[in-house]
Amino acid sequence: MGAIDPKNTALVPGTCIKCQACVRKCTKHAKYFDDPAFLSHVAMLEANFTEPKENQLFCKKVGESEARTLRKWLRRSGYVLVILAASNLPGGTACRR
Repeated sequence: MGAIDPKNTALVPGTCIKCQACVRKCTKHAKYFDDPAFLSHVAMLEANFTEPKENQLFCKKVGESEARTLRKWLRRSGYVLVILAASNLPGGTACRR
């Protein structure tokens, strides 16, 4: 994200999104988060979301115009839009994983 200054890693001129990349990459183990709100959020995630989940497939009926708009937006975001043609669905069905 470019939040940390590569010339001086002690500086954070950009917006920190708390991805913890700096914590994992710090060879001196000097970087850490001590914000209570962040730490409680991490604890909640670790307590509730540690087991692997199955992938899910979400489908929605879409028209041709919406499919084009979705395809353009998803391509810019690095995703792929899959259109399943179905004779009884106008424009097909947009699905993503």
